[in-house]
Amino acid sequence: MERSSMAISIGAVCFGIVIGYITYRTLVRKGTAVITDIAGVIAAIGGGTVTVWFDQSGGDSFAYYSMGLLAGMVLYYVQFRSTNTKEAVAGNLGFQEAQTATSAAQDGARDEQDEIDRTFG
Repeated sequence: MERSSMAISIGAVCFGIVIGYITYRTLVRKGTAVITDIAGVIAAIGGGTVTVWFDQSGGDSFAYYSMGLLAGMVLYYVQFRSTNTKEAVAGNLGFQEAQTATSAAQDGARDEQDEIDRTFG
């Protein structure tokens, strides 16, 4: 099977998007992240590695694996969004944890400013 540079390029972008998103989501959810979040990244990378190892024809299997990985992630989001509320989707994507952390940091900054104002008048 002949290699297609376009398929390889698109596959690389898709793989980067998926790995980047999973890693970002894990970092955003620092307080609630568990080892299975990192296992998701390792599984995606491992699946790509196995795909390349067993590609006897030297074709574009990794590229198509990566495109399928991204397509699956997008389809999961679409399905989840269609069956749940916006709040549930935000919680699933980790946005509520990030907003809570930002709000807590802002509250802490306000408390510090209040303390400075009381001390120095």
